[in-house]
Amino acid sequence: MTVELIWLIIVSLSAPITGVVAFYLQLKNVRKANLENRKLILELHKLKLENERLDNLIHRPTYEEIDRYGRKDEPMCSLAADGDSLPKKTLLERVKEIDWLSLVASIVIVAFISYLFFDVYRLGKWIIGIF
Repeated sequence: MTVELIWLIIVSLSAPITGVVAFYLQLKNVRKANLENRKLILELHKLKLENERLDNLIHRPTYEEIDRYGRKDEPMCSLAADGDSLPKKTLLERVKEIDWLSLVASIVIVAFISYLFFDVYRLGKWIIGIF
């Protein structure tokens, strides 16, 4: 046997051996992930049972207890009667709150970027026109 033939045999066997080893490693990783998944499912189930147990320890008052022990002089809800606790601002108040410097700067930046895109378009049209 020559050295070239030995190297040819080694190289030809290395690809299938590498495939088998890689498959074994992937299978091992899948099994490990499956075990971790089962562990997490069991832990989640245990936490749900613990949550239910602790939730059952909470005494929820009945309406009679709320009426008996609750404060009668305070409203039970902090929202206004119409359901909206925030007063509506008029258009004039909203316009006064605008940061005009930022608005103008944003418009200038957008216009500049648009002009740059238009310039690139004109350059491309000019280059295509040459050919």
